[in-house]
Amino acid sequence: MTSNSFCRHLSNGFRIYIRQGKVSWRPCCYWQGPEIDFDNVAQQRTEINVDQPWHHSSCGICKTEESYKTPNGYREIGNRVIPVLPQHKAGWIDIQADITCNGGCLICGPWSSSFWQNELSRYREFAIAPVNRDLRTLVDSIFEQLDTSELRLLQFLGGEPFLSEVDQWAIAHIHNPAQCMLKYTTNGSVFPKLERIESWNRFKEVLINFSIDGIGPQFEYLRYPLQWSKVEDNVKRMIDINADNIVFHINHTVTPLNIYFYQDFLDWVTKTFPSGRFRGIHTHPAYGTMSVAATSGRVRQMVVDRYGCDHLLSKMLADNPYSDSGFSSWIAKWDQRRSLNWRTVFKAIA
Repeated sequence: MTSNSFCRHLSNGFRIYIRQGKVSWRPCCYWQGPEIDFDNVAQQRTEINVDQPWHHSSCGICKTEESYKTPNGYREIGNRVIPVLPQHKAGWIDIQADITCNGGCLICGPWSSSFWQNELSRYREFAIAPVNRDLRTLVDSIFEQLDTSELRLLQFLGGEPFLSEVDQWAIAHIHNPAQCMLKYTTNGSVFPKLERIESWNRFKEVLINFSIDGIGPQFEYLRYPLQWSKVEDNVKRMIDINADNIVFHINHTVTPLNIYFYQDFLDWVTKTFPSGRFRGIHTHPAYGTMSVAATSGRVRQMVVDRYGCDHLLSKMLADNPYSDSGFSSWIAKWDQRRSLNWRTVFKAIA
């Protein structure tokens, strides 16, 4: 079989996790189905690789996204990045293997952040489990089982990937780097070491994907305990690196708190990034406790008044009708624990 004609993530995409010494995978990060054990991957892939549009109920997030965000939905981006390939070849790999992190972002949790694990353990709400298996051995085993000869994108997730060595172990297995993009999703608080930057020279492109949900105090609130001044300085230092293959992107997660302030964020982006090296913004709704669906009716009307009915944000709200996700009690609890006050940070909607 060759690449899926509807979604190439279904035929050639991998979102790979290492959790508690165990490897699992999904075809992409939007897939809502359970994680699949990394075992007999060829047969598992055949079962997933169905050409019929929206055949899988697990594709619901992508289907919803395309109702208000086209032609740059996640499926469509994958179809542009991944070429037509035999089913057994990997075209896109996201790997989340090390959750070492210095951030306790409100949209995140202990599944992706060691900071969150440590913080929750202080309140006896999480038990940190020891991991006995060697992480490097597990990373090596993944790439020994996959055919990456036609790989076009390799993304490193965290935790904070610049606090980990996973990328250096993984890229040693990529034998055709000139056709492959590396992508790092980073919170921007850590500047990469010189050795890491030098290792990027062999690759077609290196996309630094900053996770930025606001600027100034709003960034610091949403991505506690990171400091905006440090992040902004690191962004400017990255831009100043003299390497033509390093480009930039932003991942912006929309929550009930930051949705009204989107224009302030856009103004900073326009002022900061050189247009020739900037690849755009992936603006998407938060799910779970911080879900954009928890946006109140009053704030929803404020968003429509400010941006118009046809704006991405207004359409996002229309596709996420109000639902009580426990958002108010969540931020109240963590405001108390972290000595914060969302009302002073997001005054216009307080």
